[in-house]
Amino acid sequence: MCEDEIIEEIHEIRKTYAAQFHFDLDAIYRDLKAQEKASGHQLISFPPKPYMVPIKNDLKETKPA
Repeated sequence: MCEDEIIEEIHEIRKTYAAQFHFDLDAIYRDLKAQEKASGHQLISFPPKPYMVPIKNDLKETKPA
């Protein structure tokens, strides 16, 4: 597998950021939400897509005679 400098840099940034919160996901989430709120950008949430029930196939498998 080849090394990608950009991916390595992103991983290092993410690791450094997470380390600021001692890798506590709740603390990271709260910080991201605070940054989101402080940004002043209008945020849009879409409703979840409806779940579609799979259609049962009523065709019977035919066996050779």
